[in-house]
Amino acid sequence: MNEFGRLFGVLDDYFAGGDCMSCIRVSGLTSTSKGNGTEITVELPGFSKKDVKVVVEGGFLSLEADNGTREWRKTYSLAKGFDAKNIKAKMKDGIFTIFVPYKNSEVLEVEVE
Repeated sequence: MNEFGRLFGVLDDYFAGGDCMSCIRVSGLTSTSKGNGTEITVELPGFSKKDVKVVVEGGFLSLEADNGTREWRKTYSLAKGFDAKNIKAKMKDGIFTIFVPYKNSEVLEVEVE
């Protein structure tokens, strides 16, 4: 299991229900460890900045996109090592990027006695 899989517990797979005709599945969801945090990138063609939302509540990170005709949702359990107050998100050209920093991104070297 990669670092992303260990740090985030996936709560629900791509939003899909038996009667949800407007729900979409995306294939372009990636996560990468980037120095002082984790970056999540989702390809969401047809969605704009006003269509996407990031919500952090009760230790959960929810990513949502809704343009009135299609919906997409993904929810993760945030590990305690992440700094939820400093999450950054951007939407550009159909690419939704979320950066979740680690709480203590400072690298410390401990002297061995």
